[in-house]
Amino acid sequence: EMLNNTLKHANASKVEFSMTKKEDKINIEYRDNGIGFDINALTEDKSFGLSGIRSRVDYLGGTVEIISEKGKGTVYRIVIPVSETK
Repeated sequence: EMLNNTLKHANASKVEFSMTKKEDKINIEYRDNGIGFDINALTEDKSFGLSGIRSRVDYLGGTVEIISEKGKGTVYRIVIPVSETK
């Protein structure tokens, strides 16, 4: 969904993605250098993709932080707890 949003809306020329596992959590960071947007100005119907991201992360017991500003791209920081099974 993050890549889909970038391709559809951001007009970005670069995307960066990292995923690391530290202790009992997975950290995901996704960023683009696109046009960005004002998160506070989005209405429910225009933020369906962002709502989907938030609900999927919430279902996994994680947290998501979305940082964006017009002209400065978008960053998604996601933390998902994991447990080791033996």
